[in-house]
Amino acid sequence: MSNFLKNKQIQGKIAYHRGIRAENLAATYFKKEGWDILQRRFQCPAGEIDLIIFKEEWLIFVEVKVRRNIDDALHSLNHRQKKRLIEAAEFFIATYNVKKFDKIRFNVIAINLKNQIEHIKNITMV
Repeated sequence: MSNFLKNKQIQGKIAYHRGIRAENLAATYFKKEGWDILQRRFQCPAGEIDLIIFKEEWLIFVEVKVRRNIDDALHSLNHRQKKRLIEAAEFFIATYNVKKFDKIRFNVIAINLKNQIEHIKNITMV
């Protein structure tokens, strides 16, 4: 195996573990804010949702982004990813018949490499 492929594999593993750590930080953040975690890393044919949380009448689909700095994390959610997130949320709602929630939204948690968190509520999905 070439050094290039080995380095790509190592970078992939680092990114995977960084993402897991970021999702754990986000889950801890939401628990401290009084939210319950309904699902973590929900996977379906449409894609994956990092966190699905709820409190009272709210159901929130959360995308967790980790980058070197907060601005890069906030700007890393592109149109294709938003479309995938919407489709996965629609799949979740249809599959689990979540009619008890009156309000649904999409949030982003941006985390930098110093584990600082910025929470953006009700992101625009178009």
